[in-house]
Amino acid sequence: MIIFSRVGWHILIVKFIINLIFLYSIYHLYKISASFSQYLEVVFIWIASNIIIGIIYKINVKFYIKRLLMKLGTGFWEYKVKIIKDPSINAFAYKRLGFFSDKEKKYIGVTTGLLKKCSKDEINFAIAHELSHHRNNDIVVSFFTKVFGKLFKSGLGLIKTFKSGSVLGFLASLAIEVGIKFLLKKQELRADKDAFHYLKEAGLNPSGGLKFFERLKNNPDNLENTIFGKLLLTITDEHPFLETRIKKQRELLETHINSNK
Repeated sequence: MIIFSRVGWHILIVKFIINLIFLYSIYHLYKISASFSQYLEVVFIWIASNIIIGIIYKINVKFYIKRLLMKLGTGFWEYKVKIIKDPSINAFAYKRLGFFSDKEKKYIGVTTGLLKKCSKDEINFAIAHELSHHRNNDIVVSFFTKVFGKLFKSGLGLIKTFKSGSVLGFLASLAIEVGIKFLLKKQELRADKDAFHYLKEAGLNPSGGLKFFERLKNNPDNLENTIFGKLLLTITDEHPFLETRIKKQRELLETHINSNK
């Protein structure tokens, strides 16, 4: 994971020292022809130590994100932070309704891939982007947009002209799907813009979005690098093209720089 603070450095240094001690202990046990139980004891201590270090490090990361959210104008307990073990670069905003209380639970999730591969400014942007989704209630809006889209498609299927398997039925279904994706992409662009302004108003570097999208665009697996991939993403992806997002972030950054001259 990325090093957020001096505490993060200390944790990794301790982990490195623990691993060195473990290797030396194994070597020493080998030299003195130690019993199997002695080997087992050293391995157990090593595993336990790494688990504890991992827990402390996760707490450190969550505390950093909590402090960032407070700088962006939220309460410390307003959002729960989840770290998801996933090598992909991603972040999520989602809600859970409380059945035994009138308060809904709001979450911001980040993948270990995001924490490992992205800079501090990029992570700040990703968190601010997800915060915008919460504040604009995009999670609920996107849910009902998809539900109504599916109901509309099902309703069209009952009409003989648009029945399933017909050309008109396929085209109508495709048009609805593209329309839904268009609305969801608008949400993403608004969240990008909001994130930029959240960071700027908090006195943080707002250029993380530009760096973040450039990183994603330069990924060799990026489907936007091919014409077929772009066509596929137009129909299936809920996010705008990275080229568009980079252009928007660059415009915001240029306006910000010019306003400070």
